[in-house]
Amino acid sequence: MKVEKVDHISIAVRDLEAAVERWQAMLGLQVARRYRDEEGEKINVAQFQVGETIIELMEPTSPDSEVQKFLDRRGEGIMLLSLRVEDCKQALQELQGKGAVVIDQEPRRFGEARFGFVHPKSFNGVLLELISGT
Repeated sequence: MKVEKVDHISIAVRDLEAAVERWQAMLGLQVARRYRDEEGEKINVAQFQVGETIIELMEPTSPDSEVQKFLDRRGEGIMLLSLRVEDCKQALQELQGKGAVVIDQEPRRFGEARFGFVHPKSFNGVLLELISGT
């Protein structure tokens, strides 16, 4: 498995608009993209492009959202680190073979992208996402 780059860093926030204002005012960043995912992740997202990496702020839209569960347990902060790899499925299998606790045996889909998660127990408390495709 070859890690190509840091794809994005996801930050769980309670109030998306307040967080966007803070990141814009403090760092001069501009929102590159916004989207809402009600079907899958149940989140509102604002993304900032910083070089080749995306910083995304995620606000839950439902009490059963994984982002809401994270906020309840840990409060606001970095929720996951996403690494771009050539082949998500192969990378998940390789990590599992090395003893990592893989959450997704088969990659999930988001448009043309394929992604899967590795449990935080395997990476010092950090939820790791592996992503391939566009």
